Amino acid sequence: MSYQVAITIATSQKEYPSGTVSAGIKVSLGVLSKMMTTNPVYFDDVPPGTYPISIQAVDPQGKGIDMALTGSVTLDPDKVLILTPDSFSVSTSPMNSWNAIENIDSVPNINAVIP
Repeated sequence: MSYQVAITIATSQKEYPSGTVSAGIKVSLGVLSKMMTTNPVYFDDVPPGTYPISIQAVDPQGKGIDMALTGSVTLDPDKVLILTPDSFSVSTSPMNSWNAIENIDSVPNINAVIP
């Protein structure tokens, strides 16, 4: 049995001295490494085991910029992974009441209650 491992990365911008150049974010899973071109970053056909994870911005020569984020993942052949919700966010914006009424009135055969 092998696994597909998806590593999702949250990023932010930080200030560095002028002339600092980033080549991107390097993601390592055990001995496997790749540059982040998609988010999440996928590693395919990973056998069961425990693997260290390292994520770091690097310069064009591969030298780390700032500290790496580290962690690990254990792929257990006796367990299955099920996607479950962890969190959500909601955003709202006020709607102009006059436009809402105008838009509803302009579309035929719509019954709406406007508080």
